[in-house]
Amino acid sequence: MPLTFDPEEPYFEPVERALIWHAHDGHSMVICKVTRSAIDDLYRTTDLSEADRRIIFARHRGILEAVASRKYDAIKATKQGPVVVETHDIADYHGKFGEYRRPTRP
Repeated sequence: MPLTFDPEEPYFEPVERALIWHAHDGHSMVICKVTRSAIDDLYRTTDLSEADRRIIFARHRGILEAVASRKYDAIKATKQGPVVVETHDIADYHGKFGEYRRPTRP
């Protein structure tokens, strides 16, 4: 069963160095995480602020949610705990979005 994702913005967890957001599997809440390195690798950069990572998350949320849902379906019978989207989970997307450009403010 695919996850249903809450629409709220993710929050940054400094200890785990990940953005965290929530989903539901029809019965309970599922915590989803995407590592900083996974987000950085979408643009092949390491010079991002947490604000940049939130922007990238928002731009590519559909990809990250689809990967988290597939990963949840694959591990739900054997693992409890959060679904962690890591660099290798999104390897097909590494560097496909060109160079990251910070939004400009008028």
